[in-house]
Amino acid sequence: MKPTTSNQSTFSKDPGLQPERTQLSWFRTLLLLLGAGALVLRLGWKAQDYLLGLSGVSLITTACVIYVVIARPLPIYPAQQQTPVRHLSTALKRWVSAVITVSGIVCSLYFLTELGYLMIDRCNQ
Repeated sequence: MKPTTSNQSTFSKDPGLQPERTQLSWFRTLLLLLGAGALVLRLGWKAQDYLLGLSGVSLITTACVIYVVIARPLPIYPAQQQTPVRHLSTALKRWVSAVITVSGIVCSLYFLTELGYLMIDRCNQ
């Protein structure tokens, strides 16, 4: 038995909230990267550690790139009533993951070396 045409037309006209949820999740990622980037940049500035400062700048730059990408709304094609997946979005996800991973490793190494210096100083006293 075939479904009625009214159910089909209602279903096809409703694109759902997935594009909006995706855009909101990118906005949350942007805010998190801006905050973390500002903190890491400030820490690198105070410690005069250029690698840590560069890590903060890369986080802030990534947040700016995300803003440029999500500021443009996705086109909705009337025939499909769906938003297309951009190939740029997939590349952006990979780039954001790489930047966050490298920045996390840099911050972890910085904190581990500082902790090591603290432990050495404590043992020498």
